[in-house]
Amino acid sequence: MHYDIHLSESYDGLAAETWALMGGNEPGSDLLFFEDAIRTGGGRALDLTCGSGKHLIPYLKAGLEVEGVDASQPLLELCRSRAAEIGKTPALYCQSMQALDLPHRYQTIFLSAGSFMLLKEREDAMNTLRGCYNHLPPGGKLYISMFRPKEATDSTHPGRWVLGPKIRPEDGAEITIKCWNENVDHGNQLVTQRRRYTVKLHDKVIRTQEAILYLRWYGKDELLSLFEIAGFSDLFIHQGFSSEAATEWNGDLVFRGAKLKE
Repeated sequence: MHYDIHLSESYDGLAAETWALMGGNEPGSDLLFFEDAIRTGGGRALDLTCGSGKHLIPYLKAGLEVEGVDASQPLLELCRSRAAEIGKTPALYCQSMQALDLPHRYQTIFLSAGSFMLLKEREDAMNTLRGCYNHLPPGGKLYISMFRPKEATDSTHPGRWVLGPKIRPEDGAEITIKCWNENVDHGNQLVTQRRRYTVKLHDKVIRTQEAILYLRWYGKDELLSLFEIAGFSDLFIHQGFSSEAATEWNGDLVFRGAKLKE
């Protein structure tokens, strides 16, 4: 089994410290979609790769029973602190998604923001699906949101961009994240991306950190096949964050599978 240490390290250190500043706490258009899935499923839900709780915190506020898993302990600590501010103490587990081993089963498990794509090895992707299947009771459902990187279809994509600069409120330091693609492997459907975090105070660089990320993209039929191999039935692909069926890969898709029997 392949365990990529970069997956957790890429969200520790400066990445975790600047998470909120760069919008990491802000849920997107998928917030209501997953909330509806949790309410429809009933019972306990699991936010797999919960990060600092951008979904989990609003769901706790709404009175839903949601637990969280993430590979980054610093992000989990941020999540725990944010939950305490609203009087909540959710169950949070520091685990990799490909080695899921929790004490509960969940009516709903969801992975948001394409986090499933961070798994570099296909073996780890398969183990993640099997682990999710084992943590569902009969009737439970798994939802995985996915997107297709621009690099997958656009060979002219520049492969370099900058996030920020943002000003850190506590000391006025300037935070910038430079991102670039180190490699795009179309045969293996894999983007290797590097990020360099830079902190400047009074025009002087006081701290830097580099991280590596992988983004593996999938075809629709390919991912549905992996769901089936893991044991899932009643497969469906949502177009965006709607109830409509996806007929082609256009924007975000949500793949759904159910566990119908033991």
